Amino acid sequence: MLNFENILDNSSRLAAEIATNAIGNDAKSFKKVLDLSLNDKPPINWRAARVINLSCLKHYELFEPYVNIVATKFHTFTSAGLKRTYPKIFSLYINKLNEKNKIALIDTCFKYLLSNNEDIAVRVNCMQLIFDLQKDFPEIGEELRLTIELLLLENPKKALKARANMLLKKL
Repeated sequence: MLNFENILDNSSRLAAEIATNAIGNDAKSFKKVLDLSLNDKPPINWRAARVINLSCLKHYELFEPYVNIVATKFHTFTSAGLKRTYPKIFSLYINKLNEKNKIALIDTCFKYLLSNNEDIAVRVNCMQLIFDLQKDFPEIGEELRLTIELLLLENPKKALKARANMLLKKL
């Protein structure tokens, strides 16, 4: 089996693509990289999460057995790289998440969205995940709209402002 730790020593997009291609549709390789994303230290863990995201786009079925397991851990993530990447992944698997995990993700994402201590990309991706989940929980649509309006009053960074305005139009 390929040594993914060595590949992930490099932060380039090319290294992520090499790792993703090496995984292909192999469940064992995918699990190894998933474990690196959940158990290793930065920067390997967030680089591994990036590879998981790319793998999910190519081989959706690989993450299906893990989506609810990882969702239960999301609130414990301390790495901005994991907080940034996994909401994008969860958005792909909304129909595979159980209700308990959907509710927990909404709570955690609102917490991250409202925190000025979180990276902009974390906040943007959490905002998108809440929006995606509100289709299953229409009652949070109004809370999201009010939260976005509040964020826009705080003169946010361009990326946050752009996503906020885009989602407001859809709410």
